Amino acid sequence: MQKIDITTTQNVTIQYSQATTGERVYAFIIDLIISISFYLLLVFIFNLFRMGATAGSILGVVSGLLYPLIAEWTNSGQTYGKRWMKLKVVKLDGKDAQGLDYLIRWFFGFIELYFTAGILAYIVAKITIPHQRIGDLVAGTTCISIQPDYNISLKQILEMRTTGNYTPVYHQVTVFSEEQMLVLKQVLDRWQKYQNANYQSLIDDLYSSVHKQMEIVEIPAPVTQKVDMLRQVLSDYIVITRS
Repeated sequence: MQKIDITTTQNVTIQYSQATTGERVYAFIIDLIISISFYLLLVFIFNLFRMGATAGSILGVVSGLLYPLIAEWTNSGQTYGKRWMKLKVVKLDGKDAQGLDYLIRWFFGFIELYFTAGILAYIVAKITIPHQRIGDLVAGTTCISIQPDYNISLKQILEMRTTGNYTPVYHQVTVFSEEQMLVLKQVLDRWQKYQNANYQSLIDDLYSSVHKQMEIVEIPAPVTQKVDMLRQVLSDYIVITRS
């Protein structure tokens, strides 16, 4: 799966998995089913209460067409199809997309998806990097996967150790979940690659958070010692949870 580095306004680089064409198509199909279902429901209600089949059809079509815009606007970049597929629309600069961004995407998406049966959207997404539709290009947005992408388990991250040749320092590490430790490992890896003030701030926050969650006294230390401590916590977690 292709990766995309998004640099936030704090100059922190975060890596996400780019949504694949298949994932976006599946999300679109789910949203299309929702739109059609809503249309049929409105037509049924209008017919049931004798309010006019034509009015029900018009309202159903309008609601179905507006559904992607309203859903993304009110659900922080996720339609229900995207939420099901664990996808999200974000700005390339790391910010959350805003109302105007969703409006631009919806307007161009209306043309790309309905007037060209999705062919134009598919072609443009294939030839752009990162894979963006015209609406994404104009709005400065992209669609990412928010599903954690871990190809290996935590037990495979570091050298395999046993309690026979390793003595843990922090037995309180059992308060953490495997997902938390995977996130910790990712942050440590990013710090090793991007040693700047912004990532140092993240290390500081993690250092404080780990102490608080393990309910131990936080000792002021330089960043190198903080990193060593966090690596120790990670190693201890692996050993203790494997024993």
